[in-house]
Amino acid sequence: MKTEWKGRSALHLGNDRVEMTMLTGGGHIASFSFTPNSGHQTENVIWESPWLSADPLTPEHDELSAQYGGRPTGNFLASYTGHSLCLDCFGPPSDLEASLGVTLHGEAAVAAWICENDSAHGGLIVRAELPITGLQVQRKIQIAAGESVVRVEEQVRNLRDTAREIQWQQHAVLGDPLVNAGSSSIAASVGHGRTWPLGYDGPCLVPPDTPFDWPYIDTQAHGRRDLRRPFMPPNGGYIVAVQHIPGREIGFVSALNWELGLVFGYCFRSEDFPWLAVWHENRARDHAPWNGKTRAYGLEFGTTPWPVGKEEMARRRSSFEGLIDRTVPPHSKLNASWLMFLAEVPKTWREIQDVTVGEDRITLREAGGEQAFVVARGALEFLRSQDAPSLFGAR
Repeated sequence: MKTEWKGRSALHLGNDRVEMTMLTGGGHIASFSFTPNSGHQTENVIWESPWLSADPLTPEHDELSAQYGGRPTGNFLASYTGHSLCLDCFGPPSDLEASLGVTLHGEAAVAAWICENDSAHGGLIVRAELPITGLQVQRKIQIAAGESVVRVEEQVRNLRDTAREIQWQQHAVLGDPLVNAGSSSIAASVGHGRTWPLGYDGPCLVPPDTPFDWPYIDTQAHGRRDLRRPFMPPNGGYIVAVQHIPGREIGFVSALNWELGLVFGYCFRSEDFPWLAVWHENRARDHAPWNGKTRAYGLEFGTTPWPVGKEEMARRRSSFEGLIDRTVPPHSKLNASWLMFLAEVPKTWREIQDVTVGEDRITLREAGGEQAFVVARGALEFLRSQDAPSLFGAR
């Protein structure tokens, strides 16, 4: 259903339990929450950018982009909020692509997303054309009746005669009210990691280009830092890359807020999205639009370790094991599916130990052994195999 979000064109999808909003300008998922009639807390669990934004390809967007640094970064920030799709680069474009108009994190984040099908039965199909890189991306989004789970299948199609290496990242960012310093913890199915090599735009809280094991990093200035605890003092920022545990079929990331009694998270095939980039901004950046006031915690799962773009990632290939991108053959397509869920849990919970996907439910396991369940009929089959039923029909 067509709607508006903060004056911007948007699409709304929901059932009797949860609802979400996606902006047609850039495809950003701007909100996800329990409905007022569900009997649960109704806070938006996805981060909302605290600055003004506008739909791409409008005079307002151009004006904001100039205020936020201009191309390529300002173009992205001027429309961005919440959960964005980075395609086909994660980080800055090449100099050539930037000269052609590609923004930070790729064309998808500033494209006009067209609604192809708006179903009253919990389904939405949207599409964006990426003419500079010769790609087309399509999303099918579905919320089944009685569930608090969003099923998303993305399909990237190469329209050209040559193969295309792509970076494909879900730029999911969390913040208040779900994620804060006093009542939140982060969990993810990750192990080995490496810190960002290029410093930080503001005080950096971790050493550069250093290997570590999740969730702890030893720092000279601030002692041992637990990455599961967001926005702890002092103010500053960091970016790290962590790899999903080898051999684990279904990966997850999640955030728990025990004051609200809510857990929000994502589940996906680790083979599709083997890397997690954790971005922590705690009032470090003092220029517009950040202005030294912004807190954001990114759990950006995808094909690529760091948001440095394709060229820099290729130069640093030796720092990582496993694949760091994907290739779309000429006139072919790739599919990847993921789940977004929301659950109410006891307010005594302090840490999520694990999240697993079964045939008909998602299981949340608390560090002390308690469990909670989220109804998700056919979820494992949906994620598991290239031969599984597709929201697009035949794969």
